[in-house]
Amino acid sequence: FYDDLPSTTITEILKLLDPDYLVSIYQDAYYDMSDSKAFNMGRVPLQKVLEGYVASLRNIVANMSRAGKRLRLADYRCLLRAIRVCALGRESEGLWADMKKAAIVPDTACYNEYLAATCWDGLHSSTTRHSFRLTPYTMLARSRQKRGSKFVNYRVGKYGKTIKAVMTRLVQEMRKNGTPANEETFAHVMTALSREGDMGGVKDVLASIFLLDVDAIMSDSSIAKPPLVPTSSPFYPTETLLFTIAHIFGSNNDIPAALRLVDHISQLYSLPVPLATWRELLYWTFVLTVPHYGRLAAEWFENIGSLPGTSFNQLFKTMINSPYDLTPTMEIIKWLMSNSRRIGEWDLMRVYIGRAKKIYSASRDEHLAAYKDYLNAERHHMLGRASRERVHHARAVFESKDVIRARNLRTMRGFVHMILGKPTLAHIPTDNDLQWDRRDVPDIVWENRKFVPHLIRYRTIGGVVELELRNPEEIEE
Repeated sequence: FYDDLPSTTITEILKLLDPDYLVSIYQDAYYDMSDSKAFNMGRVPLQKVLEGYVASLRNIVANMSRAGKRLRLADYRCLLRAIRVCALGRESEGLWADMKKAAIVPDTACYNEYLAATCWDGLHSSTTRHSFRLTPYTMLARSRQKRGSKFVNYRVGKYGKTIKAVMTRLVQEMRKNGTPANEETFAHVMTALSREGDMGGVKDVLASIFLLDVDAIMSDSSIAKPPLVPTSSPFYPTETLLFTIAHIFGSNNDIPAALRLVDHISQLYSLPVPLATWRELLYWTFVLTVPHYGRLAAEWFENIGSLPGTSFNQLFKTMINSPYDLTPTMEIIKWLMSNSRRIGEWDLMRVYIGRAKKIYSASRDEHLAAYKDYLNAERHHMLGRASRERVHHARAVFESKDVIRARNLRTMRGFVHMILGKPTLAHIPTDNDLQWDRRDVPDIVWENRKFVPHLIRYRTIGGVVELELRNPEEIEE
């Protein structure tokens, strides 16, 4: 098959396998879902889906090689981008070696894809994606010769290639080849530096490339006319820089710096702060509001950069109010519920459940619309009015919406159980406590009766309540 194909056709085949078209849909649906939860829902974990996709690309490349076909620069660019989207950094190493062996000089896009795949390796693995925070413990775990499964995505220290060493080699190579860098390149450079806690290096890049004096900004030093990167410059700040700042300072336990710098850059360049950046700021704020106890927590400085629990809810209010007016995702609502339960803000939990219910209803409507679109695509294909690719895409969208709906349904059920699982009071009940037990909890259960079993049992101040709400057939499925 490959023997008779011209090189341009092979390039077009690889473009048709674009990850945005084939796997990004599933990433949105599975992102915050653990492997165990995926199995319980009868789904394949996201990491397995992505590995299967990359394995298919490898088979195509192997068949092309056996047919004597050589990959061109555009082909390598497509493959590197696919690996970057799948966050499988170790896959990119072999492809990069093949590229060098074929004497093909990478362009800026290739370097950026390789750097991104290296910096974000393991992002979609439920084992490693929550391990980007830097503490003395995680640094030690990554520096060991034999690392645990949670820390295999990148290395620091003396054993093997560290992430900073890989980044340094690539930047030097770009200079040697005369390959120009851009904003994205240095965003990845800063991310690589931050992975090893080199925040001094991050500040140097911000000062030399983006003309941002972090220390002056943090000290509120008044600069009459701060320097601006020219709009014609390849380093002109965009949303990419905002997200990078939020991630690297947040993962290095410095949320105040992340917030201050994002706000400063946003105002300086009239950049709206996108939801992805807000999500990153909220995530690291949530992480740093979780207290750690015991001797080991103190020994490994697990509470470094810790924040009061109320700071997370305050940041959320900033996000949803003017001038930002952004709509939260179900993932953000989960953090809010967990944080509010921890600090005893039970009244807020009722508000957040109301928001979550709207998100669930919207996902159910989108699921129904996607199902109808899939049926229409099938019918039009049978009549010769739609291609098989159109049907495949409609089915992929429907399946992803089905996962999102099912995931949101499980989340809603979990929220109600959070309310019913309020811990026993250690003090004499107040009027507010009594009102919560006798009025608020029954109201919340009734408002969300679709998401609870037909028979529920929970503890109150005066004893145990058991309710039979309806027949099992009436439960939301």
